Amino acid sequence: MDEENGSPELWPGSHRDSFIQQHVTLPNDEWGFAIKPALVEQRRNISPPVQPTVRKGSLIIRDIHLWHAGMPNRSDTPRTMLAFVIQPTWIHAPSKVTLPLETKALVDGWKVNSGLEYAVHWVDGDADHEEVDSDDVEYSTGNSKWPLLESLMRPTPESISSL
Repeated sequence: MDEENGSPELWPGSHRDSFIQQHVTLPNDEWGFAIKPALVEQRRNISPPVQPTVRKGSLIIRDIHLWHAGMPNRSDTPRTMLAFVIQPTWIHAPSKVTLPLETKALVDGWKVNSGLEYAVHWVDGDADHEEVDSDDVEYSTGNSKWPLLESLMRPTPESISSL
């Protein structure tokens, strides 16, 4: 994977001071995924983004707070990228990956070998990943034991002023 076929854009060091208020505000007063353009340009001058070259079969492991972006595949060859999010069970994040039912035995084998649990929505037939988006994913934790995290993910003016 390289710049030609869509290696992800990564912003070194951005995870050390990443917080929700850096994101753009959407018309409905919710936070979007994009970072405010002025902050992007400011960071570009300090620590510009990189697109790593990664050999087939390799992994990129990153902190979820690291600024990152999917980049276009300019080659004629399709590229598949899998993203795995590992988090403690007490977060109770409800989002799931959609996979074909025919892969269930394989994924269940991963659980046996790794001890990890996978949040999967199984579908009969193929999962059309070109049609899948995250517009309906609820990114709050739903965890009443950690209200501070909830306030950071769905901030109010009061929670922002307390930071």
